[in-house]
Amino acid sequence: MQAGSVLCIDCDTAIPPARRAALPSATRCVDCQEKHERGK
Repeated sequence: MQAGSVLCIDCDTAIPPARRAALPSATRCVDCQEKHERGK
């Protein structure tokens, strides 16, 4: 997936428009990003 994708690269769920607007380079949904940052 490329930066700014509509789907999370980890779970393939949609990244909410508000998250994409706030962080255009987001490639993960909030839940997956938190797991990634915790190293899980």
